[in-house]
Amino acid sequence: GTTTACYFYFDEAHNLTVPPKVIEGVRSWTLYHNLGKVLAELSTLPIFFVFLSTNSHLQKFAPVARDYPSYRASDGSFLIPPFTELPFNIFVPEMYKTLETSNKARSLANACTTEVMSGMGRPLWFAHYQRWNAQQRNSTESLKAQKVDDIITFANEKLTLQGGTKDHVAESELAALSIRVGITFDSRTPASRKAEA
Repeated sequence: GTTTACYFYFDEAHNLTVPPKVIEGVRSWTLYHNLGKVLAELSTLPIFFVFLSTNSHLQKFAPVARDYPSYRASDGSFLIPPFTELPFNIFVPEMYKTLETSNKARSLANACTTEVMSGMGRPLWFAHYQRWNAQQRNSTESLKAQKVDDIITFANEKLTLQGGTKDHVAESELAALSIRVGITFDSRTPASRKAEA
């Protein structure tokens, strides 16, 4: 086979599927359609593209052929279907094994460690935790890699947009706090509207 020479990834790729402004009498293409046309031209090259998204509306990445603005695509002769992979909790079996072999009692305290909690959900969290943990042990491998913050700091930065724009920081902190504390925002009830105010 061919060795892949280059990898590209598009983070928050669902933004590419936002419909363009409607112009009277002109067939509109989304950024995703335009990019798809370019990628189709590059399909024989040793380049691999990954689209990452936190949005669960995956149907926008694989619309039916008739919705494509291109005639070649709409007759089905030129479509490249996406591979969709949604791995969650892939480190949970490893976490259970670690808990069992540690000879510690099964308890909430032992299950609620940063190591165990980061092993649940998205693989990103545990991979980051492992990298940070290797740094703490001063392994030669970690000295070559870029230093990373601990998982709690990393999660805080992801949830509150720290390190990026300073716009909407208060709203981001409130959103993160609402998850932790259990604040429900539901403007349909008078009690919720009062709590939100």
